[in-house]
Amino acid sequence: MDPENSELNYFRNVSGFADLYRVLVHDLADDRVKHLPMVHSPLWILSCLGIYLLLVLRTVPKWMQNRKPFRLKSLIIVYDSVQIVGNGFSLFLFYKHGWSWRYFYECRSPDFSNNEQSLGFVHAAYFTYLLKIMELMETVMYAFRKKNSQISFFHVYHHCYACVTAWGFTKYGGGSMLSYTIMVNCIVHVFMYTYYLSSAIADRLPFSLKRVKKFVTTLQIVQLLSVLVNIGFALRPSCAIPLFHCLFHGPNMVFQIKMFVDFYRAAYLENKKKVSNKKT
Repeated sequence: MDPENSELNYFRNVSGFADLYRVLVHDLADDRVKHLPMVHSPLWILSCLGIYLLLVLRTVPKWMQNRKPFRLKSLIIVYDSVQIVGNGFSLFLFYKHGWSWRYFYECRSPDFSNNEQSLGFVHAAYFTYLLKIMELMETVMYAFRKKNSQISFFHVYHHCYACVTAWGFTKYGGGSMLSYTIMVNCIVHVFMYTYYLSSAIADRLPFSLKRVKKFVTTLQIVQLLSVLVNIGFALRPSCAIPLFHCLFHGPNMVFQIKMFVDFYRAAYLENKKKVSNKKT
C-alpha cells in the first residue's frame, strides 16, 4: 500500500482532538516502541520541552540575575565526554545491526518487523532520542553560567527540533533511509563535543582552537546539506517513504542551513573583514 495514502486514510476519519490523538499515538505509531519510556505519548516530549523553555528563558535567568555566574567546568567536561561516548555508541548500534551508507541514496522503506536488524534500529533510534533530551542540559548550563548571548532563538529552536525529530523517528520511523539523518548527526556531534571538551581544557592544550571552531561550523552546514539531498532521494515516486516525513523534515533543513550560513558569515567572514580594516 502507498504509505502516503494509508496515512491519509487514518486522517479522513478524524473529527476532533480525541480522534487526532488516537491516530497519532496509536494508529500511525510503531507498536514495538509503545513500552519504551517517554515515547508512547507526545505529551512526554512536549512536557520536557516546556520545562526546558521555562528553565532557560525565565526561571534560571531570573534566579541568576543578582548572582555571579557558575563556572561548571568539571560538569562541562563530564557532559561533553558522555556526549562523545554516547554518540559514538549510537553509531556502533546502527552499524552493528546492518546500517550502511547505501541508506543515503537507496530507497529503504520503514521496516516494522521483529527481526534482529529492525529491532536493533529501533533501540539505536531510542538511544539517540535519549541523547537529544540530555543535550537540553547544554542550554541550562549556559543559563547558569550567564552565557545569555549563547541562548539565541536558533540555539533553542535547534535543540527543540532535534528532540521532536528524534522522538518522531523513534515512534514512527521504522529505520527507513531517513535514518541517515541520525547517523550523520551523530558523526558531527562526536566532532562537535570533542571540540567543546577541548575548549573546556584549552589552557592545557599546546595549540589554538580557532580553526577547529570554523571547521566544526562548516561540518554542520555540510551535514544539513547532505540531509537535504537524502530527503530529495526519499521523495522519488518509487520510494515508499511517507510524504509527511519529508514535508516536515525538508523545510526545517532549509531553515537551519540558512541560520548556520548566516552565523558562519557573521562569525568568520564579517569578523575577518573588520580585523583587516583595523590593520589598514
